[in-house]
Amino acid sequence: MSIQTNRSLLKASVLLLTSLFIFNVQAGVVNSTLALTTTNPDISSIVYTAEYTGNSTDGTFTSFGQASQLTTAALTNETIDAGMFELNANIQQSAGTADGVLSIGGTIASLGFNSNTLITATLLQIGGPNTALNFLFNVTGGDAAALYGGVGATIGVIMNFMNRTGYNGSFNAAFESDKYMSSDTFVVEVATPNSVSIFLIGFIVLGLRKKLRG
Repeated sequence: MSIQTNRSLLKASVLLLTSLFIFNVQAGVVNSTLALTTTNPDISSIVYTAEYTGNSTDGTFTSFGQASQLTTAALTNETIDAGMFELNANIQQSAGTADGVLSIGGTIASLGFNSNTLITATLLQIGGPNTALNFLFNVTGGDAAALYGGVGATIGVIMNFMNRTGYNGSFNAAFESDKYMSSDTFVVEVATPNSVSIFLIGFIVLGLRKKLRG
């Protein structure tokens, strides 16, 4: 095989691996084994409605409620005025991926949070046991973003179902809530797939370069 062919192969491999890496960054993962534990800071919300309209192939999850209190890392409880909680996701169950957004609104005068937007975030992962939905999000903005580690930080949401609603740990069939649910939005430290993807790209590229020189 010629040097030119080897170089073309190297470039093609880098392009393919980079594309896979970008896909990982952009697409959330549907994972029924995701199980989170709450930490502080934590925004407590009551979810009035939550439903999945779809089937085992794909569908849409929508939820809406009221954000009521922020518990800081110092364990102070701050009341949220005119609080709002909204979480929506498009589920591609057949592909194992999802995309979605989280928006928590309201003001906390004692902390100087007056823009009426506390947290905005994009979906990274969704799953959980059959009594609760667990989500991982990437923070994109909001007055409380700095408390959660700033833009780009990973946060978690646990939505607890008070009664069974048809959700059985997966998105194989449509379901909806029949009672109000509690929801917590909190700081999470996780090893994301992105760092692993970067490592694999670098490892394979170095291997190809070594083969070229050999």
